[in-house]
Amino acid sequence: MKVNYDLAVVKKSNALVESSYKLSANEQKILLIFMSMIKQSDRDFHVYKIPVQTLAKVLDVKTGNIYTDVRSVVRSLQSKTLSIYRDDEKSILDVNWLSSAKYYLGEGMVELVFDPTLKPYLLNLKQKFTTYRLKDVAKLKSNFSIRIFELLKQFENLGSRVIAIKELREILEILPNQYTLYANFKKKVLLKAQEELTKQSNLTFDFEEVKECRKVIKIRFIIKRQLAVQAEQLDFSIIRDIEDEEINTELDKLVELLPGQYQKQVTIRKKLAENLEKHGFDYVARNIAYSNANSNAINKGKNILKKSNYRGYLTKSLKNDFGLEFQEDKIIKQASAKATKEEQEYKAALDIAKQKKILAEKMAVDLIEEQKELTQKHIAKLSSGKLKELEEEAIQAMDEGVKNIVINRKTGWKPNLQLKMNEVLRKRLFSD
Repeated sequence: MKVNYDLAVVKKSNALVESSYKLSANEQKILLIFMSMIKQSDRDFHVYKIPVQTLAKVLDVKTGNIYTDVRSVVRSLQSKTLSIYRDDEKSILDVNWLSSAKYYLGEGMVELVFDPTLKPYLLNLKQKFTTYRLKDVAKLKSNFSIRIFELLKQFENLGSRVIAIKELREILEILPNQYTLYANFKKKVLLKAQEELTKQSNLTFDFEEVKECRKVIKIRFIIKRQLAVQAEQLDFSIIRDIEDEEINTELDKLVELLPGQYQKQVTIRKKLAENLEKHGFDYVARNIAYSNANSNAINKGKNILKKSNYRGYLTKSLKNDFGLEFQEDKIIKQASAKATKEEQEYKAALDIAKQKKILAEKMAVDLIEEQKELTQKHIAKLSSGKLKELEEEAIQAMDEGVKNIVINRKTGWKPNLQLKMNEVLRKRLFSD
């Protein structure tokens, strides 16, 4: 299957997205075109070749000598480096983008090879990566617009992202003497990117200024999807074939949510694509879930009076967003079930704790009673001399008031003496 502009996908690690570098818009586009040629199954970089004519069209080069102009951009790119912060090593990696560039004069082709050090950031990515369609940035002219698009794409599903001004300047590699006033930074970077993304991409943003002592220190980006901008179709037919399993767009993910027998129906796929562009991924996904749960075509006998037309059911659901209420009810039920489960678990834990306390108290009482019985038996076996020593020791351990009662043989002296003797002996016999 030949690559076309709609299916060319860029996939890069989040560390690469957040690395520090400054490239022109054209330099970035060249890299992105070649990145889109990397196969998901690649374990090493290959030699990637593209017609100079194709690059010239992407770069909007319209002069007479497109070969010279394209080569000029590529040579400039070869001299550029990027800085990647490696959290696992607490280090910063400075590396060039390309290891070589070759031009085939007779064929009108240009060949680029990525620096091998970039392999962990472009090859065999399983987690912590960002992916998007090449056409989403193809018409952007500002280098800041492309970078900000990627930073927002990372957090698209969350709907917002907060970035410190200092961090954003470092990522965009804005020099300390550039846009020193926030007003200039806002005008030249933020507002320019916002305007261009709104006009030329399917992702844009609003932003809020986070202040500290009246100084703007952070930007809260509010990420917004919008209808895809119609970009000019480019000729990518010369680029390598893409394997079917590589294309992992949002539409593919939605199709996977459909019952198996409907996943290949063109009319349904078209309906999903239309609503994806218009309403976004979550909107379509919840209405597929609603249709799967309620369509008579899937749930035989759910309602014998209704026809079994899954496509019609899904279409109506997408039109009226029945999935929203279904999703909210599901969330409420899940929250209620979770609360009930947590309450039951809490009560069960209380019961267990109570039972353990009762058991511990009973064991303590039983132990004391057992010790008393053993103490009484021990006292009964003492000789008169030992018994006398025990009495004296018990008297010395008494409080003065009780001691006076025992010594003077006042009322209650004998039980008090016996009690203290038992206590003294029990401590002697059973102390740890």
